[in-house]
Amino acid sequence: MRAPLASIAELVEVAGEHSVAEGVRQSLCRAAEQSRFLLELVTDYQACSQLEADAVVVVPTLVPTVTWIDSQLQGLGQHAEAMGWELVIEHRSFLPDIVEFDWRLAAQALEAVARTALHRAHSGPLTLVIAYDWRVDEGGHLEFEVHAHGGGFAEIDQGYAFVPFGTQDAMQRPVLGLSVAQRLLSILGGSLTIESPRLAACTYRVRLPAPLAAGAMWVDPRSERRESCADEVETGRTRA
Repeated sequence: MRAPLASIAELVEVAGEHSVAEGVRQSLCRAAEQSRFLLELVTDYQACSQLEADAVVVVPTLVPTVTWIDSQLQGLGQHAEAMGWELVIEHRSFLPDIVEFDWRLAAQALEAVARTALHRAHSGPLTLVIAYDWRVDEGGHLEFEVHAHGGGFAEIDQGYAFVPFGTQDAMQRPVLGLSVAQRLLSILGGSLTIESPRLAACTYRVRLPAPLAAGAMWVDPRSERRESCADEVETGRTRA
């Protein structure tokens, strides 16, 4: 399904680049969006199949933290822009420059969460908060909070949020992103939780184990200022 859907999406986008009547342009935009949505659904369905078959293998590697996060932000920003939303970034802590985790699976999980939040959001910007938490008893974790306007879950619906096809977007289309992300983060030793005090707001929290690499240095993601991690690790917890 991916090949014909990709062809349809490309054809619609090319057609939309030419001068056409406003009504035709809007129809082309809707067709392109529906094609992108179906492509995402196919990708998520394939991921679900691999997870169900226990075909996902975790391969931790050393990861340059800031570079990896910047690459994720670029992709998420482009996705948000294509859907007409703004992605706002907030850093709430220093970051170690090198950590160890499976960056491919982590990227897949984070993208699935943000994409679901975008599809369920009703208005306003999507805010992504980034932090690193280090504790003696738990080690180091990367933390991401996605704050969306609208797209909240009713209390009974929260129990089905991670069930395949148990979640819908703002257009009542079925989505699989939260199910995929929750399973991937569980395999990575992390977690995904949802806080939705009302339907007008929703927060998705991703917590991902990311142990410090030997000799890691603290980095201010806004100024690139570096400090030795050793002194901070002795305190048992790091939080700016």
